This record gives sequence, structure tokens and C-alpha cells, in this order.
Amino acid sequence: MTKMLRLPEVLELVGLSRSMVYKMMSEDRFPQVVKISKASRWTEQSIEDWLQARIQASSADR
Repeated sequence: MTKMLRLPEVLELVGLSRSMVYKMMSEDRFPQVVKISKASRWTEQSIEDWLQARIQASSADR
């Protein structure tokens, strides 16, 4: 089963502020939320994939 993360968990994992996450989402530079009723959640896999892509991009820049 896919683990769903709340915003505070996402912020802790990625080390960004709430406003930066939403800004990056609006620019399609961050995984989009999954709406469950009124709640917004991210899949753990989408956040892990995003982090891995950032790590690889950082390594490629060197």
C-alpha cells in the first residue's frame, strides 16, 4: 500500500518552507498533491523520486 504524507512530513523530508513547496508546485517543479476529500497528501514515492532526481541533478552539475 502507498504511504500518504501530510504537509509537515513533506516539509521535514525536503527541507523547504511551506510557501516554497506551493510556489514550486505552481511552477510544476514539485510533485502535485493527491486530494482525498478536503485533505491534501503526497505519495511517499513521489517525494522520494523528486529528492533522488535533485540529488542526481546536483551530482551531474559537478
